[in-house]
Amino acid sequence: MFNCSAKHGYICVKPEGEVRPCCRWKGFSPPLDMFETFEDILDYYQKIIPTPSKTWPQGCISCYNDVSSSRKSEMEVLNEIIEQTGNTIQYLEVGFDNVCNMNCVMCSTQYSSRWDKLYKDNKEFLSKYILEYNSPPLIYDNIIRLLENSDISRLHTIKLMGGEPMYSKASLKFLEWFTNKDVSNIKLKFTTNATIFPEKYLDLFKKFKCVIPQTSIDGINEINDWGRNSNTSFKKIEEVVGLWNEYARQNNNIELRNNTTITLVNMEHLGTLSKWLSNYDQFTIKQISIAAMTKYISPLVVSRKIRQLLWQEQNILYNDMKLYTRHETLLNAHQQQGYPVKNVIDYIK
Repeated sequence: MFNCSAKHGYICVKPEGEVRPCCRWKGFSPPLDMFETFEDILDYYQKIIPTPSKTWPQGCISCYNDVSSSRKSEMEVLNEIIEQTGNTIQYLEVGFDNVCNMNCVMCSTQYSSRWDKLYKDNKEFLSKYILEYNSPPLIYDNIIRLLENSDISRLHTIKLMGGEPMYSKASLKFLEWFTNKDVSNIKLKFTTNATIFPEKYLDLFKKFKCVIPQTSIDGINEINDWGRNSNTSFKKIEEVVGLWNEYARQNNNIELRNNTTITLVNMEHLGTLSKWLSNYDQFTIKQISIAAMTKYISPLVVSRKIRQLLWQEQNILYNDMKLYTRHETLLNAHQQQGYPVKNVIDYIK
């Protein structure tokens, strides 16, 4: 049975300027600038996504696959945080642009301006493998217009995506819009590559109900350098992570998380990363995901036997890597099998 609450209050805006009912939507996504209010966006998706229904919308194939495989789906996650009443925005996820100071090996032009530059400089060759990024009309202007024209009284979560939000002028300008607003009931989330510590915004962060910076660190020292392709040294990342850790220790509304993308290169070094992360006691959740789309470095392209051998060398319990797209799924899978896994960092160890 399909019954998702996303269309009642969740709005996702991608860096290409498309607006979706959630981040996993695979169907047609209209441009943001065709709508006057957030309510108009929710009305649009309520008309094309019937709920409840015995049939699944084509755009919801990702959640259908999760449910069919007995994995916790994004639909179930959203049903816990989005009320199926009313027609006003509750959760806003937005990537203002692709501006980033890295061109990570698992990324693309849509999420990295450095990848975009590399593409344009080598278009004849790279056009065979990756898509060109087409810069949309200013997302910032449209988001502010929608915020000012809409009922945002039930807005409880804002999630900033990238690019790198702490490097994007549009993302930072968006944060400044809330300087004189009451954000005491709003949870702020954002992903960051931990190369920039946003000192200018620390006082603003204290006003939010909760702030969740999720760092993206896949390895230390040369493993980091290989994967991130940046002029920023790992020593700088260590400095920024240390500053975040201390800031979180002093402010109880800060929840630090880290996500590690597993590739063939860092797969056998996760124990080292785990040990390094254990130095920072304020990271409450350490989760992992799989580089599934970047096939030349994805663990999914090698045989199951090889993957098992790599993981077993580190005493890592191995089940089915396809399950490990979200930390909740990983924990559920192992707890159901009787393994005493309390958190992902214990699993990686």
